[in-house]
Amino acid sequence: MTVNTIANRSFTATSQKTWSRRWDYLDPVKEVQSDILRLKYKLPGGTYAAIGAAQGRDWEMDLEQHAKERQLLLLLATGLKEDIPTTNTAGKENAE
Repeated sequence: MTVNTIANRSFTATSQKTWSRRWDYLDPVKEVQSDILRLKYKLPGGTYAAIGAAQGRDWEMDLEQHAKERQLLLLLATGLKEDIPTTNTAGKENAE
């Protein structure tokens, strides 16, 4: 075996390892679709906790954030945004 052959095999193995670490998924659309089906049909791994853990996320924080965003969207759609007190960075409430 020549030095070039050994170097080429080493490079190929390193490239494959790097590629596999770089991507957590093969097809993001299929990953999302499979998560939806797992939740819908209560298949193994079909819980928000399991799916969030697989993605390295805190599912409870995600749900809380979705609820906040949905509430704000509803308030903006009904025109009640002016009535919501907001907190600035100093912690003092301001009415917008």
